[in-house]
This record gives sequence, structure tokens and C-alpha cells, in this order.
Amino acid sequence: MKTIICGNNYLSSFQEVKTALETCGFSISEIVSSSQGFVCPETRAVRGVEKLAELWANERGVSIKLFDMALEKIGLDSTHLRIERMMKYADALVAVWDMQCLGVYDMIEQATRCGLTVFVHVQHQK
Repeated sequence: MKTIICGNNYLSSFQEVKTALETCGFSISEIVSSSQGFVCPETRAVRGVEKLAELWANERGVSIKLFDMALEKIGLDSTHLRIERMMKYADALVAVWDMQCLGVYDMIEQATRCGLTVFVHVQHQK
């Protein structure tokens, strides 16, 4: 399934994202991502659920479809339209959720309304 991945942009646990993707109960043929998150320049540490999911996909030869945020930065697109395009393209959503982030909650709600298969992995608190 073409699968949107969403969650906290500061999460640094690859194991947490890996567990979510590997226990979702469906086969992931493609990761759908807006590539949010970052790589720390000094340590090269990857942070953010989407970036970590891209790393997981690269390790397994799973393709990645990027819905680039660059258009939003120059005012040609909005977050709402990007998410809408992602929802129309994808078959499923895997959310790594800390049970607090309203943005992730909104993605879960939108995916449900759009008829996507939804899997919510509750993020372990540290």
C-alpha cells in the first residue's frame, strides 16, 4: 500500500518508527512523505518520523513519493492542499503519535474521513 507516515518532527528513535511500520498489519509498497524532520549537521543524527521512515524505506528498497514542502515556502501551495494531495494519492496512513500532538490527530481524522486504512502506533514516552 502507498502509505503516508506522520508523527513528531523531533522524534529520534529509528526503532520506534521501524516498529510502527513493521507492525501496521499491511504491506507497504511506497512511503508517502513531505520529508519533514532534519539531519543534525554536526552529528548526522536523523530526527523526525518522516525522515526516519525514509531511512527505513531506503534500507528495504521501498520506494518513496515526496510531496515537497518547497512550494509552500515560496507561497505556491498550502499545507492543507499538500495534505489533501497526499490523502488522494495514498492508500493508508501510519501515525506515530504521542497522544498529544494535534497535527498528528488531525492527520488521523482526515485519513479516516478519506477512507484510508489507518494504523496508529502510540509512541513510547521517555
